[in-house]
Amino acid sequence: MRRDLDRRLAKLEAAAAEQQDQPERFSPREWLEAFGSPEVRAFCAGEPDYQAALDAFDAEVRDGARLFSQSSWFWLWEMIQRRRRGIPPLTEQEWAELRTWFLGTYDDLRRSSLPCLVDETPYGRAAVPPAIAGYNLDLADVRDWFLNKSARQRGAGRVAAAVRFLRAEWQRFTSPSPSCP
Repeated sequence: MRRDLDRRLAKLEAAAAEQQDQPERFSPREWLEAFGSPEVRAFCAGEPDYQAALDAFDAEVRDGARLFSQSSWFWLWEMIQRRRRGIPPLTEQEWAELRTWFLGTYDDLRRSSLPCLVDETPYGRAAVPPAIAGYNLDLADVRDWFLNKSARQRGAGRVAAAVRFLRAEWQRFTSPSPSCP
């Protein structure tokens, strides 16, 4: 089963990599079949919104939308990439919660001495979770994501991982220090 899954994912990745040159390499029906296969479903079992994304893609396919104008294709692809890269699942509900927290805290974050969300921090390289290591992202980038993009877009999982990390650091940063006895 693992070999079949790897083969299907490799096929999906190869097609996505070529989407700029040949967006219609596979028909929408073929993509729907691949995304709906038992192997890919099992691979993405930890993504709570996977079925909703698959249903949205199915509806878009039935409505005859052009393949790469369909946001649900990118949403499904993002879920597969998160799983392959070890990035935790992300629901639209959690995205909304992270968005609310970040935008509500943005001005305070900018004034704080907390680092930008990059590899090097005052806490050292190891403090940055592997999901966001190498993904240089600053507060303005995150703000732009939350104002202009959604959990359905490529890269949303890494942005969410960065904000989860930032929120945990912010809570530690703003928590009162335990007093000495």
